[in-house]
Amino acid sequence: MKFLFRSLIMAAMLAVINQKLSAQTIFPRAAATPDSAISHININGKTFPEIFTVMSLQGNVNRTKPRIFVVGNGIVEAVNYTSTQYWLDKLTGYTKTEHINIYSLIDDFSADVSGCVLYDPAVFTYPVGGFYPPGFQVSDDNLAKINVTTMLAAKHNAVILTEAQRNELITNYGLTLPILADSRNLASDWLGLYTWAMTNLAPDLRTDITNHLSHFCLGTLDYIISQKIFTYNNYRGTKTSAIEAMEQAFLDISPPNSPVIGVWYLQSDEGSFVQKITENGKFMTVTYESFNLSWSTGLPLATLPVQPRRSLTFDPAKVYLSVTRTDGDNMSFLDRVFPGNFDHASRTDYPMGWEMLSTVNELNPAVAAYYYDNIENSNFVTPVSGVGYTAPLLPQEFRQTFMEQSDQYMLDTDCRVVRTLWQDFKQALPYSYLKNTKGILVGYNVGDVSVANNASANMIACGKAFMKTYDISELSNIKNYSGTTPAFFNVSVSSMAVNDIVTQLNTLPSHFEVVTPEELVDLYLQYKDDEGIQYKDFTEITIEPTEDAAGEALHLYDYGFSSFDFPNHARFADLNNFFVYKLSVDPNITSVSVDLTMYNNYLLQAGQDPFNWTEVTRSPADVHDGTNLATHTFDLTPYLNDNHEIYIRFADASPTDGWGGALVKLELTTSSATLPVKFLPLKITKSETDAKLSWGTVTGPTDDYFEVMRGNNPKKLESIGKVYAKDFAADETYYDFTDSNPLGGNSYYRIKGVDKAGETTFTNIVAAGFHTIREASIYPNPAKSSIHFAYKSTQNNPAEIILFNKHGIPVSKKAVSDKEGQNTYEFGISGLKPGIYMLLHKNGAGTATYKFIKE
Repeated sequence: MKFLFRSLIMAAMLAVINQKLSAQTIFPRAAATPDSAISHININGKTFPEIFTVMSLQGNVNRTKPRIFVVGNGIVEAVNYTSTQYWLDKLTGYTKTEHINIYSLIDDFSADVSGCVLYDPAVFTYPVGGFYPPGFQVSDDNLAKINVTTMLAAKHNAVILTEAQRNELITNYGLTLPILADSRNLASDWLGLYTWAMTNLAPDLRTDITNHLSHFCLGTLDYIISQKIFTYNNYRGTKTSAIEAMEQAFLDISPPNSPVIGVWYLQSDEGSFVQKITENGKFMTVTYESFNLSWSTGLPLATLPVQPRRSLTFDPAKVYLSVTRTDGDNMSFLDRVFPGNFDHASRTDYPMGWEMLSTVNELNPAVAAYYYDNIENSNFVTPVSGVGYTAPLLPQEFRQTFMEQSDQYMLDTDCRVVRTLWQDFKQALPYSYLKNTKGILVGYNVGDVSVANNASANMIACGKAFMKTYDISELSNIKNYSGTTPAFFNVSVSSMAVNDIVTQLNTLPSHFEVVTPEELVDLYLQYKDDEGIQYKDFTEITIEPTEDAAGEALHLYDYGFSSFDFPNHARFADLNNFFVYKLSVDPNITSVSVDLTMYNNYLLQAGQDPFNWTEVTRSPADVHDGTNLATHTFDLTPYLNDNHEIYIRFADASPTDGWGGALVKLELTTSSATLPVKFLPLKITKSETDAKLSWGTVTGPTDDYFEVMRGNNPKKLESIGKVYAKDFAADETYYDFTDSNPLGGNSYYRIKGVDKAGETTFTNIVAAGFHTIREASIYPNPAKSSIHFAYKSTQNNPAEIILFNKHGIPVSKKAVSDKEGQNTYEFGISGLKPGIYMLLHKNGAGTATYKFIKE
């Protein structure tokens, strides 16, 4: 069977390539535009067998030319929300004919089907109880029989009937449909059914995408049948090795970076099922109970208007808040849940965000056009993960295609903000690769950051804003926020009615401003630009992990579970883990060199993107004790891409021995044809308490003096000292200056040269990070019951102090406030085991670590 699967995969991959070349969409579409006459039938109140029959008829008829439209509420989810009658009413220019009886509908379209598939209606038997009305727990075997029956109908162009329904057609309509297949004659168990289906159905069905029908979500069966899509359900019972092999075969049957449409089983296996799909290089498109896809995919793609945007000016005294309505990744939510809220009169009282499936335009252009044409002061956000739902992100070998697809879809839908699933900066950082994205909303509803510590919920990395998510339940705490301003709260809501949201927003204090998610991102970027954090035109970059966390975060693209070696102030990658830096340099740069201080079993790779790597160097032998600590210089000019970026990846050169490579310091220097000829590059060497600036000139005796410029913002530098030119200057003359009291956090330096004629020239700007704390100590050390951490701070800062054991595992944590001047905090350690511990002090300017011993 493995050989069959491989051949099917190859055929499917070719099908995907051909489809993309012709349609430029990832989903198959109806063969023709819908007919001008619509026959519609309301399935509300009908039995499961009647609905099963209607959906099979609709799929087969709409395969050649969409003509049948189904009106209905949700069967399993969103049962009491908007009916699809809402969308039928919005369709103008069609002649609409209502059908009440399913048999007359079959009779009218009998010429469009080749016959029927019989099945046992007992597959719809279920015990009382469950998650959703009407309250059922469907057996794996029954679901398998439903799916196999569906695929038989697709293969044979047949309507699905019970024996009683077929007899009804014969007796009262004189219509005898030939029996083309009978699923009652097949195996009754999950494994037996799918073993048969793999051999007898898969070769005749479409496998460039697959469908997962996990319970009685019959609304999408018309699309599955019309496009002849392979369909299955994951097994939820006790799994044998044969069942596990079959489940893997389902995942192997479709090519990488293809969608799995449908849904998981209620809420019981969402995390595990989507994660399994993700690990196999696929993504989920939640169609759930999206009726009429066989009809709507025949519509021409809509021309979506550009989203309206305001130009807001950042105000440092304000608290900014955006609210995003989530779950727009679920197509059935866009069909039935969103309309009632989107149409509500209070919806435009405040700017809001609405998640909008990036592929909505190809699944239902009428729905996409409606939302975009009525957007008003709202803003659309690309939901969970990009082009499809992943948990958390596809493995490296599939990631480039997924990111590039997501980027293109976000461009097509004019979305500049995307939401990730998990509330973890590490998982979100790879999204900085998206060129058409300016911000990433990190997490789904429930956050892991306190309201009081809002500054730690947001960060800048690689030119993008990353903003952790607060749930709407936190709004009562948010409106009482009394911390420093500005503050930025990214809030999400999954089920609250828009009128209730507006009622809560009406109670916000006057210094709060409600904005869209994209506006929140824009304002945060303005704020960080004003602080100098966003400055990207670097000619020199220095990164010191743990010692300069804020500076490192600017460049950290991905840290796939790397760790800190606290005693040595280094970041290390062990086993198959790694970390990546994205270094953006001035557009005028023509050559790039990097000095790397490393030790142990390091592997250094470089590339023009984060997916294709070239090995630059690796440690010459397995070293476990740091004895190969040294600084190495490499020319990285060949890896400079058209966007003036270089990606550097650190990994473990020998992942099997348990010792990884560590980075202590990275210094990037550059040269450019447009830098002033007068100057040689400015360089900075840091010590614990000062910064030594070194530069040179090539202009000889024309120089008069040099001003040393410094500031926290590269756009607002002030003079902190003067150095006079040497009287007997050579062709190359070197100077230095020591800043004995550097600013806390990120500082920027530049040299202003003034010649004897009064003309001025400037060096490049160089960034350097410094702690805001001085003269720190832990006492007593060693200690038995408690320690005191004493330090001086150069400024006020919210901060955190964390105690780690020798394995890097946190054992205690305390939120503190750095006050300018002397600070002392006490920690009880009587419950700790004797040994070596590290104290980490962290604030917005960076981190510092200190060792102590518990006796």
